[in-house]
Amino acid sequence: MLAAVIGSFFYVKYSVDQSNADLAVKMADAARMKTAEEKNLESRILTVRQQLRDFSTVIEARKLAANFFEKFEELVFPDVYFTKCGLNLENAGVSLTGHADNFEALGRQVLAFQSATGVFDKVVLSGASVGEKGGVDFNLGITVGQSMVAMNQGKE
Repeated sequence: MLAAVIGSFFYVKYSVDQSNADLAVKMADAARMKTAEEKNLESRILTVRQQLRDFSTVIEARKLAANFFEKFEELVFPDVYFTKCGLNLENAGVSLTGHADNFEALGRQVLAFQSATGVFDKVVLSGASVGEKGGVDFNLGITVGQSMVAMNQGKE
């Protein structure tokens, strides 16, 4: 009886190995037999799949951006102008470039952003210089607060 069980084990193992080898050969044959139309279709499917992933990322960015700009508008002073805005979804960061009429206006703007607890977690003035035509050119880094991100998750 023991010899029969051991023999059956080796026979089943041999059969499984042989089936796997046959399957690999059949898969290779099937891959070679694909027509140009099938290959083109596969390529288009992969492209559409990537576009769908990109689309969902864009939708999430739009939701976060809508929340951000709604609060952002309330906090911007009239003598401060923003010329560039970049949004990083991975760390909920916003990079801003702009121009203020003077250093005092820029200081008030930074303080307004810093005092907006819950809206912005971190505000970093990374550069400020006197502009070519007067005023102050600056770069500002902002981390969006968790409450803004949580609001974003609730809206669909």
